Amino acid sequence: MAARWLRLRTRRRLGGGVDVHFRHLGQVELVNVWEAPTKPMCLAAPPAVRSPRTIALHPATKVFADRYAPVGALRYVDTKPLAVRQVLDGRADGCIGSVDVVRRAGLNVLQEFRPTKLWCLCRPVNLDTRGTQGKRLVPF
Repeated sequence: MAARWLRLRTRRRLGGGVDVHFRHLGQVELVNVWEAPTKPMCLAAPPAVRSPRTIALHPATKVFADRYAPVGALRYVDTKPLAVRQVLDGRADGCIGSVDVVRRAGLNVLQEFRPTKLWCLCRPVNLDTRGTQGKRLVPF
């Protein structure tokens, strides 16, 4: 479970840290927390672009744009693959994306990074299963 997410086009909040916790209080419990590597990510651009002026990115990856392309104007999208699509469609000069997706799209990797992410595993505490004496799951 990610700590927070938001649909950018509609600005509708889909969930997030404390909201998720309190909204489902008594319905889910934390089972485990761990840090694990994400897929390798990168700043990428078409072969003719060395210093992208416009960077398409998911908001969660802004720290990488700030670090590796600080002079670029930012164009936010809902997912990293959509950031790659922005470049392919000519709406951005560069993007922050997953290395495998970027390479498949024919873009050049300008800077690669391998961040880790904090993951939280939760489970329902009142799951309706045989032998639970009528307890039922409230939809998550």
